Amino acid sequence: MKKLLNVLTAVLCICALLLTACSGDSGGSSGSSDSGGGSDSSNTSSSDSGGSSNADSNEAPVPLTMFRMATDQDPSTDPILLELQARTNTKLTIITATWDQFVDELNLMMASGEKVDLILTGESGTPWRQWAAEGLLLEMDPYLASGNYPFIQSVCESDSFASYKVNGKSYVLPGVHHGNDWSSYVRQDWLDNLGLPMPTTLDEYYDMLVAFTYEDPDQNGVDDTYGIGAAGLGGGFTPVFAAYGAKKGPNTENLGIDVASDGSVYSNLFTENGKAALKYINMLVRDGLVNPDFATSSPDFKDQWIYTGKTGAIYQAANDVSPDLLANIPGGTASFTAMEPVTTAGYDVAVMSGPTSWLVFGATSQCENPEKALEFMDFVNSKEGRDLLIGGVKGRHYTEISEDGVFDRIVENWEEDYPGGDTRTPFWIAFFSTVYGYIPAKDYPTFEEAMAHKVIYAGTDELATGFSFQQGVGDGAKWQSSVPNPLHLYQLEEDGQLLQANLAEVLNVNYLRMAMATDADDIDEMWDVFMAEANQVGLQDWLDMYQAGYDGMK
Repeated sequence: MKKLLNVLTAVLCICALLLTACSGDSGGSSGSSDSGGGSDSSNTSSSDSGGSSNADSNEAPVPLTMFRMATDQDPSTDPILLELQARTNTKLTIITATWDQFVDELNLMMASGEKVDLILTGESGTPWRQWAAEGLLLEMDPYLASGNYPFIQSVCESDSFASYKVNGKSYVLPGVHHGNDWSSYVRQDWLDNLGLPMPTTLDEYYDMLVAFTYEDPDQNGVDDTYGIGAAGLGGGFTPVFAAYGAKKGPNTENLGIDVASDGSVYSNLFTENGKAALKYINMLVRDGLVNPDFATSSPDFKDQWIYTGKTGAIYQAANDVSPDLLANIPGGTASFTAMEPVTTAGYDVAVMSGPTSWLVFGATSQCENPEKALEFMDFVNSKEGRDLLIGGVKGRHYTEISEDGVFDRIVENWEEDYPGGDTRTPFWIAFFSTVYGYIPAKDYPTFEEAMAHKVIYAGTDELATGFSFQQGVGDGAKWQSSVPNPLHLYQLEEDGQLLQANLAEVLNVNYLRMAMATDADDIDEMWDVFMAEANQVGLQDWLDMYQAGYDGMK
């Protein structure tokens, strides 16, 4: 029982939980960039002709200057951008900066009053709410009343994104994401080797983890495997938190804050749900079913535990378990299957809320033709626009896109126009959308209904690799609810943010202590200490702040 001994003698090390949000890093100057960061040289590219004239208009193309991070493509030569300009009757100029420099660059542009019509930025890192309050961004509501911009109107008027309004008004288009593509994955080949079914309850889940740890699931004759692979108390334990009705995972923001059906704000991380989940996790740790370094696991977690074939139950992005990555795992037969949430008696399963976004887009108050700017953003999110920005130019880059989103990539033409091996267009993301597909907003009365009928795209070349967003988002849908969290991105005032940071520290430290307790009988007392600390820091004040914020959205 060397694993049990390793766990019991592990050094108690307090580390931050995986509560992260996507944002750009500060620093540096403007520069061009490919998807991997690119060079640091300045890059402002403009179309000489704006593409051919719009077939339905004899008017001159309308010039639009936009700021977009990480853009190498020249709108005067890029075939997709030329087609986009032709269809929207625009002439684009793109100002760009690398991912690690765009925050500073955009902040400087907005502060100096540099002329720009459209901007793309992160949800955090730039003070876009302040820009809106100071009149630097265009208020879109007066234009949305016309009904000419169905996608923008659907998103801005939705419950899902009410927290993006500033003083009750719409200044930005949230970069709606197509859905969570993280899921709880289980080694299917290990289940097959052991003759086990996919677990549906926590009891079956425990039995599977025991077998994965102690019954030689990879059949190599060596005692070298663990049931769960985890880095901190985030992703790897998501099935346990979900089973006990506590929303906890790498994509959970604001300490699990959510709104109940009666309109009350709560977080089950501070209730008996959280304690029950921790007791179960503590049992898994004490029984040696978790990689013993989970509390201090490094960023090399995947290489250390997944790709060496040492762990059988993980919570990762779908592309982390794509066939090309799994092919190098010892044995050559590794395969992962997405698991449905498991259940346990007396608790309702609580998976993460959705949908979410991670960028915001908007027009500035300097924009001389706001109608054209909004029309451009809306077109990009239309069926025609998504076909173009994901599939490319029809007849050149693909032949047809089916109703279920599958398109036949014309590989030789694609490689000629976009060499480098990436089969996805550089414009599907961070170009007024973060959706690898189409949300039919104009066909449904609410955005939430439209989101439930989204179509995720997949090129035949992508499908041939064994991984596509269709599969990834399908796997992630098991762990992300279609019910929106109205508090997504709700921003507390400065004192509230400090309070939340202090609460997070209290939770992180105490949660890890309870997970690693050597005696299960100590957890009740440890929980009482944790709650006393949380209450002393201001737990109820924090909940009241969110409650007031939610009530103010109505």
